[in-house]
Amino acid sequence: MLKNIKLNTQTKRIVLVLFIMFLIGIIGGSFAARYMTNDQGLNLTDYIINDLYTSNQYDTQNISGTDRLIAYILNDFKTYAVTALFALTILAVPYCMILCTYKGFIIGFTSAFLIKMTSSKGILFILLAVMPQNIIRIILLIFSCVFVIKYALQKKEFSPENRKKNAYKLITIIMLTACANISTNLIEAFITPALMKLFSLYII
Repeated sequence: MLKNIKLNTQTKRIVLVLFIMFLIGIIGGSFAARYMTNDQGLNLTDYIINDLYTSNQYDTQNISGTDRLIAYILNDFKTYAVTALFALTILAVPYCMILCTYKGFIIGFTSAFLIKMTSSKGILFILLAVMPQNIIRIILLIFSCVFVIKYALQKKEFSPENRKKNAYKLITIIMLTACANISTNLIEAFITPALMKLFSLYII
């Protein structure tokens, strides 16, 4: 019983640390966006809204929802594949912390500069195109990172046989999380572009 209480406390602390790293990333991204020049901000806003979410103003060929989905799945799968590789090394803990910080930075940067460049319109864009899938994505990311860090902290206590068994379990959890993450890719590939087209006249 005491062991279970200890493990639960450890899990809560890991979640808290990862969430703090994520918030640090958001704050860092927000500051980075704040100090962008107006020209840089306008170019980036134009690219994100027109090129990524309203079916390619600049490319000669429209990218289909299926093509977007495949690209998003491959991109996120790379993240989980690298996570699986680092999970079994001594760099597992710092990697997870850096990863959560990086994801926070991207979200913070994107949100802050859109609000800066488009004011209230940017808030609508964030609500439609940034937040829905990223809320799910960061939950899944922290979920997998918790198991990675717990394994890294406890593997010295495992016997060689149990260490191998737990390593297989860890990789399985990471891969299942990657599969669950496809839900965010479906949102990005199909739902977000549809919403952006619907509200494009107001946002742009």
